[in-house]
Amino acid sequence: MTDFACFRDNKGLWTVRNLTGIYFGVATDEPVPADYDGDGSADFGYWRAAGLLWKVKGITRVYFGLSDDSQIANPW
Repeated sequence: MTDFACFRDNKGLWTVRNLTGIYFGVATDEPVPADYDGDGSADFGYWRAAGLLWKVKGITRVYFGLSDDSQIANPW
């Protein structure tokens, strides 16, 4: 089940309707939420082009890609 959520990039604030609000990331990060750990729920994740950094809250940080890449979570 998917919940309504938003990323307020000016503050790095993620909000999920009726559930939570967390600060994770900065204004220049691109949000890339997806189910990174296979538990059936989307995880908070972002791509930081300046450092080629993928970061998923509580799971991992990986340096991967090029600064002009379009970021997608595994679509398969």
